[in-house]
Amino acid sequence: MKNYLKNVTARAWILLVIMAVGIFLRAWHFHDWLRFSEDQSRDAGIISNVIKGESPLPLLGPVAGGTFFHLGPAYYYFSIVSSKLFGDYPDRMAYPVLFFSILAIPLLYLFLKEYFSWRISLAVTAVASVSYFSVVSSRFSSNPNLAPFFVLAFLYSFLKLLNDKERASFWWPAAIGTVLGIGIQIHTTLLVILPIFTLLMLAYLIKKTGWRAVRYALVIIVLSLAMNAPQIASEIETRGQNTIQFFGGLGLKGSSSGSGLAQGALTAALCQAKANSYFISSFPAAQTCSSGIDFDLEKGAKEVFGGIKDRSFRQNVYLADVSFLFLFSIGGLFFVDL
Repeated sequence: MKNYLKNVTARAWILLVIMAVGIFLRAWHFHDWLRFSEDQSRDAGIISNVIKGESPLPLLGPVAGGTFFHLGPAYYYFSIVSSKLFGDYPDRMAYPVLFFSILAIPLLYLFLKEYFSWRISLAVTAVASVSYFSVVSSRFSSNPNLAPFFVLAFLYSFLKLLNDKERASFWWPAAIGTVLGIGIQIHTTLLVILPIFTLLMLAYLIKKTGWRAVRYALVIIVLSLAMNAPQIASEIETRGQNTIQFFGGLGLKGSSSGSGLAQGALTAALCQAKANSYFISSFPAAQTCSSGIDFDLEKGAKEVFGGIKDRSFRQNVYLADVSFLFLFSIGGLFFVDL
């Protein structure tokens, strides 16, 4: 054991410390500090009925916000397995979000190592480990909060597939197909983005490597469809009702209420820009993200920093927050190109 410990590198010990801190922040008083809102109460009832044998396994998952379209049931299945293992209690149903949030820490390090030195990779991983935004998300039992792990796994698997040394193995196409099949069930944004990205990357691989990439494509398509077998069965049974709801929810004809998937996608993009700044700044933020970045100084400052009583100071903090948001979210793209 002593000889084994001597061979453990310094970077491995640092990563273990980073993970230990991240696990502590996410798991400490998990039951007491878990966020459980109306949607989570609905999901808990569905999952509990399955555990008790009062309902069959659901073929569809949670409803996408502002529509009647249902995502895939992967989130429910994860929670059902957790409840089977640990008990039929709301906090036990939330364990998958906690579990994948913890796994995202070492996975982020592996992903970053594909681009940067181990020192930079560890530094960024440390920020993610203690980030207020990440910690709060890990304590919120909601299907989109599984996204960090599955998006990272998706991108990392594609990176390894693009590596010439790794192309002889079908493990990476299998990983991509599995993660893609689950990822598109997590959020409507991923339902659109991940398949488009996959098609573009497969087209690139086919152009570069020829028919060998076609075999990869078949593996990815078959596994991703297999991951979505419950939805396919539901579509056959209902004659495509969920697909009709998806296109009906796009909101292409406009809506006075501003609801629909198109509006939701815009809101998600703007909220993501906010989240980018909160990820490393830990500025206090409203519990729910607004429909956009409110540039009305008085209104925006009240929405985001309502807890600050001094009007002038509140507005100055808000201006700094918005400035940092754009510097980090948009300016960061410039440094990536460098």
